Amino acid sequence: MGKLADEMTRLADEVRSLRSARGDQMRQLRTGVEELRADLRRSFALMSETQRSALAGFVRGLRDSVGAFRQEVAADMLGARLGWSGGSPAADVADETRQRHGLTEPKGVGHRARRRR
Repeated sequence: MGKLADEMTRLADEVRSLRSARGDQMRQLRTGVEELRADLRRSFALMSETQRSALAGFVRGLRDSVGAFRQEVAADMLGARLGWSGGSPAADVADETRQRHGLTEPKGVGHRARRRR
């Protein structure tokens, strides 16, 4: 029975050794996955911040260009209104519109006041 007992002892030792190696591998795998997840979180946070600032810059530029476009359209419409109104009472409305949009000096200071004198 000595040989059988030796083989059983060797087999039991091999099972313990393999179980220990499997535990070590699982711990290494768990550590590797945790590190990978931490790296992904950091990368995602950096990417989010970069994207957020890029989008904020884009929106800022869009607001500026749309605002400038709206001012150009308002000035064009004002010019058309002035061109069609001539010296009629609508000219007073155009003066008020210009003042509201900050396109000319207050009433009584501009070219209409000079013309009326």
